[in-house]
Amino acid sequence: MRYSSDVLFGLLAAALCGSPCSIADTIDVPGDFASIAAAMDAAVDGDLVLVAPGTYLEGELNFAGKKITVSGTAPDDSVVVEATVVEAQGERAVVFSSGEDTLSILRGIALRGSPPLLTALTVAAGSRPVVDRCLLVGSYWYDSHRGIDVDGAAIELRGCRIREFQVGSKGAGISLSESTARIVGCRIESNITQGDGAGILAEDSSVQIVDTVIRDNITIDEGREGGGIAAFRSRFDIRNSRIVGNQSVTISCSGGGMSLGRSEALLVGCAIDNNHAEGLGGGILSLHSRLHMIGCTVNDNDAWDGGDAIYGSGVALLESCVVIGGESGRSSAIRWRGVYLLLQNCTVAGNTSNSDAALEIVTGRSWIRNTILYDNSPSSLDWDELPPTVVYSNIEGGWPGAGNIDADPHFFSAAGFDVLLRPGSPCIDTGTPNLEDALHDGAPRWPDGLPNGPRSDMGAYGGPENGSWWR
Repeated sequence: MRYSSDVLFGLLAAALCGSPCSIADTIDVPGDFASIAAAMDAAVDGDLVLVAPGTYLEGELNFAGKKITVSGTAPDDSVVVEATVVEAQGERAVVFSSGEDTLSILRGIALRGSPPLLTALTVAAGSRPVVDRCLLVGSYWYDSHRGIDVDGAAIELRGCRIREFQVGSKGAGISLSESTARIVGCRIESNITQGDGAGILAEDSSVQIVDTVIRDNITIDEGREGGGIAAFRSRFDIRNSRIVGNQSVTISCSGGGMSLGRSEALLVGCAIDNNHAEGLGGGILSLHSRLHMIGCTVNDNDAWDGGDAIYGSGVALLESCVVIGGESGRSSAIRWRGVYLLLQNCTVAGNTSNSDAALEIVTGRSWIRNTILYDNSPSSLDWDELPPTVVYSNIEGGWPGAGNIDADPHFFSAAGFDVLLRPGSPCIDTGTPNLEDALHDGAPRWPDGLPNGPRSDMGAYGGPENGSWWR
């Protein structure tokens, strides 16, 4: 029997890709379907639903387990994204709740909230979608809607903007419960909650944040925590991100920038700056938690009840960090009531208080190495129960211990860096003798005009982690 070439091609295609064999299609909205929902209903795995700019009054957009991409026409153009609008007519705008995976993608779409919307984007039931370069915007005139709710699931957010949501409970921008999240290149800002975690709330969750800005979020109810981030029994890994301008503004509200409760957090190369709490911990509140910070600034925060930069218990390790400019009413910068505190190659300077030292150790064991505590008012270091072990550090007013000094460190600012050491500073090459700077003279990334040998400097720009500053 002889077959035509068309028949032979069809048989070969069926053998290669299975039967029936489908080819990914592009479905245009409003060209092929007037609504996004109708286009999604018609789509099959692999299809692209391409949405032209316009405002679409939609009910619930449910991915229904499909491996499809719903995208605006120009995800890299913020003007086009803002003009490609889903105005939800139900309580949820977009839903992933049927086991969707990373091949289920929402891209370059704006979700806007107004009544009766409760949640702009919902992820549940083990789903793990990708949301890419989307804009989620709430309304200050409507106080019962959340940006993203992830419950028992996972989400990857890339280049998204989440702003101006307000809830009467907790977690206005993003709420995570028993979930995982990866947040890269996003902006989470100007969200308000009467509960915990105006920007991000995480309960029993794991969160990775990279190159993201969390700013101007506000927690407003008495006794609540975490203007920027609130974490309970959760784990955070935050890198090269900014947590700035967040507030916990009612009586006993704490953790203006970030609050940790029985949680773990690693912060590398982050700025925790200009946050405010009317309770404890203007920058960070860390209770019964493990906090590890490398190459971070915790600057210009304030807390009415103590701990401008950090108030905490549990365990904290600060390496190559800068803490300056706090104006708390009780303790100028760091107030620690924990089990273990280590400051290595840190600089704590320019902090003021009515009565307490810049670094106040209330309880627990503490170690200070290769660190500068200087130019603080009324003093730099104090303790209540156990004196800290201090070595190879510059402590204003003096402190017993090997290699300690009391001398003007000769600070200056340049190229966006504060509390740099001028050439000839007594803190250069006088840290722990067997500890070396990761970067020093001769290294390609070390800045010109700042002579520096291999022996560790005192302060934030010396030691084995100083390379984190010269990225």
